[in-house]
Amino acid sequence: MNLMITKYIITLLLIIFPLQILAQSDIRIQECKELFANRKYKEAKQKAEELISIAHKSDNHNLELIGTSLHLLATVSIGDSIDYSDKVNFLSTNLPRLDDTPNNYDAIILTNKSLGLYYQLITQDFPQAANHDFKALEYSRKAKDTRSEIDMLCNLSSLYFQKNDSTGISYTSEAYAKAKQDKYMPGLYRASVNISNYLFNQRRFKEALTYLKEGELIASDLNYVIEMQYLYSFLGDIYAALNNPIEAENNYKKSIIDLPQTSSYDKIYARLCYSIFLIQQKRYQESINRLNETRKLSKEWKVTTFEKEIALNLSYAYERLGEYNKALSEYKLFDSIKEIQLNTEKEKEFSILDLKYKVTEEKRKNAQQEVELLRKNKNLITLWFVIAFVILCAIFIYYLYRKTQIRYKQIVQTHLENLENERKLRTQLEQFHQQSNKPTHNESTKANSEIEQSKETSKYTRSALSEQKSHDLLNQLEKLMIEDKIYHDPELTIDKLAAILNTNRTYLSQVINESSKLSYSSFINNYRIKEAVELLSDINNTEPIKSISYSIGFNSPSNFFTLFKNKIGVSPSVFRENVQKLSKTN
Repeated sequence: MNLMITKYIITLLLIIFPLQILAQSDIRIQECKELFANRKYKEAKQKAEELISIAHKSDNHNLELIGTSLHLLATVSIGDSIDYSDKVNFLSTNLPRLDDTPNNYDAIILTNKSLGLYYQLITQDFPQAANHDFKALEYSRKAKDTRSEIDMLCNLSSLYFQKNDSTGISYTSEAYAKAKQDKYMPGLYRASVNISNYLFNQRRFKEALTYLKEGELIASDLNYVIEMQYLYSFLGDIYAALNNPIEAENNYKKSIIDLPQTSSYDKIYARLCYSIFLIQQKRYQESINRLNETRKLSKEWKVTTFEKEIALNLSYAYERLGEYNKALSEYKLFDSIKEIQLNTEKEKEFSILDLKYKVTEEKRKNAQQEVELLRKNKNLITLWFVIAFVILCAIFIYYLYRKTQIRYKQIVQTHLENLENERKLRTQLEQFHQQSNKPTHNESTKANSEIEQSKETSKYTRSALSEQKSHDLLNQLEKLMIEDKIYHDPELTIDKLAAILNTNRTYLSQVINESSKLSYSSFINNYRIKEAVELLSDINNTEPIKSISYSIGFNSPSNFFTLFKNKIGVSPSVFRENVQKLSKTN
């Protein structure tokens, strides 16, 4: 039993331990990326070393690739004077083995990104750098990783700028727009500075200064101490171009004050910029001293990026001082470096890669436009369906409205006709009674009631109330209702009405039920509703409906509205409105 528990615990640990390692590594990868975004390359390098250590312990090959890529990125960015060959060989060997699956996208992006930066800054093999940068950009887009995409567009922009190819501005312009939209401030910093570089080369100095100032503000907000030497040197270049040598030299002097966080490249670049400024100011010997110091530091820090520019400017300064042998020697060095960088085959390879990417990019944009067009067409079709549905609903609602209005009109017309018929009948009866001295209206009603009551079997057959008493009580009740309109009293209860008729509520309820088949309250409310119909049928009656409800005996207008609509079929306001319409048509 204990053996089984032990096996279970071991199995559980074998499952949990790799998951814990994976979770820890994901956190470290994210932390490392954040450190890169904040230009904290030394801390990023330490995190990358931790990742490599975790990868070795867990035998996680993919993690080892990511850790090595991040480590190479950090060391190249810092400008460490180390041997990169082992890491470059490891990455170059293992990169082709990565399957093209989403799980590997991060490793593919980082590996290509680090190799691209290595070939750009360390060996200055621009075709190789471009090949890896384009791959990293492609997979950033596949992974829908906008921030990686912005970083790679900036890397390509820097690569083209280093080759003095002005077409690279399209990459940094795209990065700038995406970074603004995504509010990715590290990317916006790089893009704004890169745009400034291109504008400076186009001699659009004021525009360049605007973008550089934007970059400086972002760098300050992000606490980019590591970027300050580079920014000061670039500001010096712009102020020099704008014929402001005092402001230019102030910035140059600040740029050569080394900060521990600054990369070796930026330290060398700052000194080179100041040396070129001294040449422009015809301070040739100072420039030569600065350039020789810069060359010495370049060799010490193994920064080969600026060898060509150092040689060219030394040649120019020596020439101005009349030291032609030294000038020629430096120019030959410049020419040999240039020849290596402008190797025909490499340039051809770079041009092919550039063309291939641009064709691919054009296809991608066309595909995006097609997708966008399809989406718009789909949205348009959906919109038309919605419009059609709304129109059909509107037609149906209008149809129901018209049908309801016609029904209301018919209801009101019927009630008006009934009222008119009643008036005519009442007039005829009155004339008939006057001529023949026949019983009065009440007597006639009484006779009719007796005939009707004789046809029905009373449900109160055992009641002590005689037929004669019932007739008499009914006649009195109808007189109170028709002539006295006693129902106007809102407090008219059955007990109160029974007392007025000198009877009891049981007898009265029996008479009302036998004569009308209604309860007491329904019987009273029928008279009220009938009078309301008469009042609302009078086109000259402008009394408010609420006031009418009180005048005919209702305590609550809402109760009157409900009973009226249930009895007549329309609300009091609709009834009056249709009466007015019918009077105009007649």
